Amino acid sequence: MNLIFAGSGAFGIPTLRWMHANHHVVAVYTQPSKPAGRGLKLTATPVAREAASLGLPVIETADISSETLPAGDAVVVIALGQKVSPAVATHGTFGAVNLHASLLPRWRGAAPIHHAIWAGDPVTGNTIIRLAERMDAGVMLGHSTRPIEPTDTTGRLHDLLASDGPALLSEVLASFAAGTSTPVVQDESKVTVARKISRQSTLIDFATTADEVSRHIRAMSPSPGCRFRSGDGSNMTLHVVKATEGIGSPGVIGTDGRIGTGRGLLEVLELQPEGGRAMPLATYRNGRPWAAGDSLISVS
Repeated sequence: MNLIFAGSGAFGIPTLRWMHANHHVVAVYTQPSKPAGRGLKLTATPVAREAASLGLPVIETADISSETLPAGDAVVVIALGQKVSPAVATHGTFGAVNLHASLLPRWRGAAPIHHAIWAGDPVTGNTIIRLAERMDAGVMLGHSTRPIEPTDTTGRLHDLLASDGPALLSEVLASFAAGTSTPVVQDESKVTVARKISRQSTLIDFATTADEVSRHIRAMSPSPGCRFRSGDGSNMTLHVVKATEGIGSPGVIGTDGRIGTGRGLLEVLELQPEGGRAMPLATYRNGRPWAAGDSLISVS
């Protein structure tokens, strides 16, 4: 097929590579380059950089709806970061489809992976939908599933779901070509919303259970990360935490190095000091305070 790709984030890269290898990608639309880093150097989106490396034509635009799209069979939209007009949604032989990282109608919105882990969902997946006026509300064309493992972080699950995208898109495009596509309307009574993650979202309540704290921390890893002020007054980011049963005071380090919560203890697997690299707790404790009785305070 002749396909148009529209996306910005790294989530769409595996699917873009698959499209390039198996179809003809007519054009790639993405967000404009933005200043980044200490030097505020203009930096292209991950999709723009990948498309350029594949030799594909890249159009940077702040509004794809204002562009004149080339002819094509379908538009594939993945993490574009823009609202799409009805003209774009219906462009091409088969119109526009969107790969969304949740099992819709659960977790419509900006941060579906974060919220699936945070809520303790046992399984998640991808859904391909037709674009609609309301966010993530289009009819469903196909889905794939993946279990959420007890130590999964948002970063790991993001990459796994991204890698599942090509196979799902292949199924949907094949159904278009064969005339067998069977759209399914979403059940509005089952909609949940994955609100955008903010700094306030990272604040941990140690009075909740160890399992809840563990899920919260893993949901915020690697970005934006949960930060704590420790006994030496420095900040640190806890990336992967295992919850176990036990007794302890909320937010206080026990004699075995685990952290107390409202119910159960947290076993810390990995820490990242502010400005440093991630490391096992045993390594972190070499020359740094992590003593029984020290309190940890969540900071945004």
